[in-house]
Amino acid sequence: MAACNALFSGSCGAWRFEASEMSLGLEDADGLSSVVEEALRIKRQKALEEDSTALSSLLKDYNALPSEHAESVDADDAVGLLGEAASEMHHVKCRKHTPFYIKWRDTGTSKSSGIDLIFEHAGRLVAVECKHPHASVSRSGYKASTMLRAIRRGLWSHNDARTCTFLTRLYERYLRQKRLLDAGREDSSRVAGRMATIKRCLMEDGVCEEVVLVADKTHALGADHAAFMSRLRLGQFLTRSNRVSALLLFVAGLHEITENAKHAA
Repeated sequence: MAACNALFSGSCGAWRFEASEMSLGLEDADGLSSVVEEALRIKRQKALEEDSTALSSLLKDYNALPSEHAESVDADDAVGLLGEAASEMHHVKCRKHTPFYIKWRDTGTSKSSGIDLIFEHAGRLVAVECKHPHASVSRSGYKASTMLRAIRRGLWSHNDARTCTFLTRLYERYLRQKRLLDAGREDSSRVAGRMATIKRCLMEDGVCEEVVLVADKTHALGADHAAFMSRLRLGQFLTRSNRVSALLLFVAGLHEITENAKHAA
């Protein structure tokens, strides 16, 4: 079973930052190793659904052509998928947070646009941006600086408008699902509950943002986490209306899992 050990935590105004180590049980390691295979299965299923829709349209419009089937996951996508899956494992399995939206499970890729992970905690929705700078950290002799750059990129990519727009689109998607379920006289209470949560959080400013940097446990910074976090120059981001946090997640065995996934891609 995946287990987390807190290394450091602190705050600065509305900011919270922390570092954790995550060890993996055999089942969890196997699950993380199979992420690329599962993502490819999802991509192929979505491609089949898109082709079915396109073929239906083709009968009405000769310009509508079926899409090409997804046949592979490239090395960069494999790295991104593992970062998102490790973040999911940390929040859902270790922290027992309620998953609300998991992008890679929805799209089958880490390269699609949108929020990487959304979970519900303490009545709020937390939108997560994942960063897994595997190649950069492995090559660099300046691991701390490399990780700082990755976190800053994640922080700058987060903004209130982007998060609210994505949640609004997610609400519209759930609304369509609810109408279909209601039309078929099926239970739509779960979808309706998610719609209510999105509406409440948007109206009451109940949305937080988090950047998770995922790296192998061997790249942990020892006792220097406090100094590392202070170098983030948090003042650049303290004008945000939403609360923002940064998490350093060091995962045991992640380097080997990632290398195997890259070579298999």
